[in-house]
Amino acid sequence: MRVLMIAPDIFMIDRRILLEAESLIKRDYRVTLLSGFECKKEEHYSYKGIDIHRYVYDWDDYRLKLIRRFLPENRIVRYGVNRGFVIFANRFLTLSPFERFIYEKAAQFEFDIIHCHDLPVLKPAILLSATRDVPLIYDAHELYPSQKVLPLRLRIRSLLNEAMYIKYADYVITVNEFIADIMKRRYRIQDVGVIMNCTKLEEGLNPDEYRNLLRERLGLKAEDRIVLFQGWISYERNLSNIVRAFKYVGDNIKLVLIGYGDYEEELKKIVKKERLKKRVYFMGAVPSSEILKYTAGADLGIIPYEPIDENHFYCSPNKFFEFILSGVPVISNDLPFFKKMNERYGVVITADMKRPFELAKTLKSIFENETELSRLRENTRAAASELNWEVEEKKLYKIYDNIYEYYRRKREMRMRRFFYIPLLAMLSSYLACKGGPELQLNPERNSYRVGDEIEIMVRYLPPSMPEVQFWVKRNPEDWVMLQNYAKNPVIKYKFEKPGDYAFEAHIKDEKSPQGFKPLWKGLYTVLP
Repeated sequence: MRVLMIAPDIFMIDRRILLEAESLIKRDYRVTLLSGFECKKEEHYSYKGIDIHRYVYDWDDYRLKLIRRFLPENRIVRYGVNRGFVIFANRFLTLSPFERFIYEKAAQFEFDIIHCHDLPVLKPAILLSATRDVPLIYDAHELYPSQKVLPLRLRIRSLLNEAMYIKYADYVITVNEFIADIMKRRYRIQDVGVIMNCTKLEEGLNPDEYRNLLRERLGLKAEDRIVLFQGWISYERNLSNIVRAFKYVGDNIKLVLIGYGDYEEELKKIVKKERLKKRVYFMGAVPSSEILKYTAGADLGIIPYEPIDENHFYCSPNKFFEFILSGVPVISNDLPFFKKMNERYGVVITADMKRPFELAKTLKSIFENETELSRLRENTRAAASELNWEVEEKKLYKIYDNIYEYYRRKREMRMRRFFYIPLLAMLSSYLACKGGPELQLNPERNSYRVGDEIEIMVRYLPPSMPEVQFWVKRNPEDWVMLQNYAKNPVIKYKFEKPGDYAFEAHIKDEKSPQGFKPLWKGLYTVLP
């Protein structure tokens, strides 16, 4: 069974996505992951059996390229048409130019189930599900439309899009029961599964063996107490107040920050101004394979998120579960998820993190009461037996075991109420491929340099994927086959010699006297 996962992550791929993919591979699923469509460079590689593809968006649109063929070589006219098309596409077309790009990349693969991570890739995933007639799982990692960091207009558009399209998913998953309840009420849907952001220990890893690793790395004493923050260092995470709180604690209480972000330099300025160099330490980024080892050396994990919006108010961060699995109690604001975890497991201390002095008082009282701290550590070890990926993995398997049953239930409703989705998808594909299959180079220029790499692709009308044979010719040499007939409509080619190049693709066609339909592209000059 083939699973196509689509995610918008352009920096690091969310651990949740990788864990889900690894679990499915253990069940003999073949997983292809398209993660990131605005990356700095294109990458294609395998990780623990996951076939991963990351792309660079060129901020153009194939439909717009077709229009530009008929425009005069006038910069002002072309700018006006480009601008007008983008506005028109975002408001009125089935897919925006960026969503169209996602759809085109994903349509190159064969799959039996599509697993969509987060709202930005939901609409292309719906059209793929409709055109291929396969089940769709929507995995919402957060309340995306409720993020205060997004512009108001984008938040409103995101809310409308999620309300409109979430009903097309055959099953919806999210990260905690608070967000699941909100989605049920807000979008009037019945089934929303919960798979928490738990993690797992690498095989053979015992956190107790690494209790001194963090102290050794920073040159700290055994009696020093470590409060650890890990994650993205940004303004909205209330880190400035956390750093300032360490002005009021003793010299034996240290704050360690693992991670990176734009706000790190501002925090370093606060450290310098308040003379906290011996109390606040910046470790930078740590490889994901090493993070639990360093986490195990902390005495307390701090999650300082403020309820600045609905998304933060109901958050359940990855870092909470990393602290628990490493045997480290947590201090946080009094937010619903943390409150529930404390009621159930007794592993969280809540504090007022808006006021540095009050936070400092709480930290000192924690570390002065060794009996209470030991109790918290024991509770954390007990909670780790339930708050781990091995437990959440079973929920994922249950969803996949029943996905075709969910799909069958919704199929009649989809045909009755949402029949226009496949039609729109086919129409969108038809407009892009009008006139039949076409051979295309990406990027396409009149001339290239030796060492340049291009994509050679055949654009075709989904859902059928043709068998394609690719050829290249460099004058005065003969034609060279790059790929024999295969259901792979895109390959990469690197120019190694200067000269004039031509490309040809043969699409297998039993009805043709030749047995194939030729597509030709050339000539292109390659300079030294």
